[in-house]
Amino acid sequence: PAPRAGGQLTASPWSRVRAGVIVTHIGALLLLLGGFLTALTTEEGYITLGEGETGRTVTDYFTRELVITKDDRVVFHTPVRDLHTGSAVASEELPFTLEVLLSCRHCKPEPVGDAAGRFGIAAKFTLTKAPLRQEEEENQSGLLLKTKGAEEDGVYLVFQPVPHPTEIGAAHGVYRLSIRKQERPLPFAVTLKDFEKQVYPGTDTAREYQSQVTITEEGGASWDSLIRMNEPLRVESYTLYQSSFMVADGREYSVLAVVKNRGRVFPYLAGIVMGLGLIAHVIFSAVSHGDKSEVKDAKASSPSSKKDLITRNLPLPP
Repeated sequence: PAPRAGGQLTASPWSRVRAGVIVTHIGALLLLLGGFLTALTTEEGYITLGEGETGRTVTDYFTRELVITKDDRVVFHTPVRDLHTGSAVASEELPFTLEVLLSCRHCKPEPVGDAAGRFGIAAKFTLTKAPLRQEEEENQSGLLLKTKGAEEDGVYLVFQPVPHPTEIGAAHGVYRLSIRKQERPLPFAVTLKDFEKQVYPGTDTAREYQSQVTITEEGGASWDSLIRMNEPLRVESYTLYQSSFMVADGREYSVLAVVKNRGRVFPYLAGIVMGLGLIAHVIFSAVSHGDKSEVKDAKASSPSSKKDLITRNLPLPP
């Protein structure tokens, strides 16, 4: 009977000759699995440090978050993408609740006509959704929020390009709201000891730059390392690259790209498995070819018919 369609995956039985091919295919599947895991879980960001500064958080390139602070302490934060129109923001750390009237990844400010019930910058402007820019970093996120339980309940506006936070008064003090790029804590600290830049002769164009850093783990262990262009530093599941540099107020800052890749080990594992599979295939194929040659030679040297026996003057079997 013809094999069922579902049995095609197991149509090739396990044998010594096929073992190498099957192991090689397992390695290829591990490589695909690693790529899938990397695409789903990779986190990318950056750290900007001046000489002598220490960083313990990485700033995301793309994700924005709403941050609420009180007395320069973060009491609440959440990604803007999780705040949808009509949703509510509530926390034990906040004496008021927030209703999201509008949430947009890229907003366009427009003058408002009636300022009744609107406070802060919302008394002058409102937000409307705008088409997304091709480059994610060019998008300007914003929120229109309505408070309940504040000293002055009404509509407030939080817009990423606005340099000053939106202030909301409450019984326990003043709370400041802003939208920034999301920050994530690192399981270690990075201290920039020295930044060195080499330029092309006669120009200000950087030819090469590197950062001498100290890595300090949570347990207290620390070590020095050098991060150069095309020579990254790997710490646990993180990889630190020398991305670029910037100059502000006459001071140079090193910009380190930070990538967290949980699937980083899969390409190495897949390469080992595929290599073992190819080696096994070559060895088992050579052994199988030798066995077949011996069988063929044995058949050729043994009498195979009555004609051979008569030719050799041997007695015929009864």
